[in-house]
Amino acid sequence: MNPWYRFGRFLGMLYFRFYHKLECYHVDRMPLTGPVVIASNHLSYLDPPLIGVCSLRELYYLGRKSLFRFWWSNLILGSVNVVAVDLEGHGAGGLKAVVRHLNDGNAVLIFPEGTRSEDGRLLEPQTGIGWIILKTGAPVLPVRVWGTNVAMPKKGNGRRAYLEVKFGRPLHFERDRLPEDKRTASEIIAQRVMREIEALEPSWDKAV
Repeated sequence: MNPWYRFGRFLGMLYFRFYHKLECYHVDRMPLTGPVVIASNHLSYLDPPLIGVCSLRELYYLGRKSLFRFWWSNLILGSVNVVAVDLEGHGAGGLKAVVRHLNDGNAVLIFPEGTRSEDGRLLEPQTGIGWIILKTGAPVLPVRVWGTNVAMPKKGNGRRAYLEVKFGRPLHFERDRLPEDKRTASEIIAQRVMREIEALEPSWDKAV
């Protein structure tokens, strides 16, 4: 990890562990090398740093280009692996940025739903994650977070909440087992990923 990323992760760990009593389940399921898509549900602006704190490896994140308009925000965000993307045009810039970093062997966090849920329920996924998997062949690590919609909701005031993050098992999609039509294949992948996220429960899995 680069020094600034490590420092930011340390501060985040202090905040989440001591104030929110953060619990991370099965972080050992994270592939430690090679490209991987971290696919999580999305409840709050707290989700990216929260997942980064739990992760055993350095992650890359996507941030709106407008967040980088000041020199100081550009410096801070760039130092903790936030990649500036132009999210106009149905997010094409964001998808290309994800593909680029995956081809470099990095771990990239994305939210298949594309927006934050207001009530904590999972939303329908967008097909972007399917397109990314078809383009890169990278494995997908499903992740689910709980409590961030209480700590920092989409609307209204937040409050202290118990936060939990669970890592699922890596998913691998073989292109020759998917329909030839890319849109159909992308939809199948997106739906499978969301089913795996939905199946995660906030607890340790029993040993098989």
